[in-house]
Amino acid sequence: MTDPIPQTHSETKNSNLELIRRVISGLVLAIVALVADYLGGVFFSGLWVVAAALVLREWLALVGVDGAKREYIFVIGSFVLAIFGYFSSGGNISLEEYFYVLVAGFCFILILNYRSIILGLWSCAGLCYSLVLVVSPIFLRGDSTEGFLLVLWLFAVVWFADIGAFFVGRKIGGPKLWPAVSPKKTWSGFIGGVLLGASAGFGVAFVGQEFLSVSWFQGTELLLFSLGCALISQSGDLFESALKRRFHRKDSGQLIPGHGGIMDRLDSFVAASFYALVVINVFGSGNPF
Repeated sequence: MTDPIPQTHSETKNSNLELIRRVISGLVLAIVALVADYLGGVFFSGLWVVAAALVLREWLALVGVDGAKREYIFVIGSFVLAIFGYFSSGGNISLEEYFYVLVAGFCFILILNYRSIILGLWSCAGLCYSLVLVVSPIFLRGDSTEGFLLVLWLFAVVWFADIGAFFVGRKIGGPKLWPAVSPKKTWSGFIGGVLLGASAGFGVAFVGQEFLSVSWFQGTELLLFSLGCALISQSGDLFESALKRRFHRKDSGQLIPGHGGIMDRLDSFVAASFYALVVINVFGSGNPF
């Protein structure tokens, strides 16, 4: 077996600079997200509507929608996202009315893609994907202390799962998780990310319950909920990797130094927030948990 080729000084320096950019941009985004969670209300909702619109734009570019068509679909999609954001923030709207708004958006998108039904369906899928970033966080946050802590728990799980996967994978290495989709991801990183994310979420929830007097899942139930969320968050990252591989792209964009696009940064959060919303709606009773 041949020995691995050592990195040159230039390659090591570039790798370190990339890591520094990744950390700094990650910290800035984390501060913005935490402030938004603390403030709640319009600021929180507006932040996620804007993030979702940017994700939609990157999705459209990723799947091959270009030119004026992409701009038209982006405008239509952003309008739908804004409507969902407004009503999810407390507007009086039924599930049926949500459905009508979504179907109207789909119809406009498909009309614009009348020459390619496949591209139209990919565009509609992008709208659905970005809508998760509007509906899930806003519903989870609500206007209560429970909502603030729930979103904080979600951030902890997703962020530390990402950190654990990145650093454990780099440190330990080992067998690849899914080489055909993401050549750099390893089983050690995946397991390390899940364990660290679940531990961070469990810790945040436990401390929050003690100081904020919030009634949540306890003990084993809380741990399982956190483990499930960490696992789903890693799956969300794999989904985007598979999507980028399908369309032969390395990153969804270049907006965030060290991370790529907004979609690259929020892929895990999309999946984890949807998971949390579903679990709470299935097992919750009136308030979170």
